[in-house]
Amino acid sequence: MINFALSEWKPELERADIPKEDISRRFGRSLINFWHMYRSLAHQWLLYYNTEDSFQEVAHQGEDEMYIYDEPLFDTFKQLIKDYE
Repeated sequence: MINFALSEWKPELERADIPKEDISRRFGRSLINFWHMYRSLAHQWLLYYNTEDSFQEVAHQGEDEMYIYDEPLFDTFKQLIKDYE
């Protein structure tokens, strides 16, 4: 699972004495690494939006094709990748 909205900081992160700039940089790098390196190595993957009280499946890749369940959220995810590149 990947939480691709980093707009709200969890209290645990604030208490960890990790600068928000470092968290943001690492978050962006994890998005880029997933999209450009790791997803092609997996037999399947799932992308969830989980910043609310529940999990929402956005997309997943099966054996042969990708399924997108929420186009606006998937577009947001792709835009985040572009913004961090």
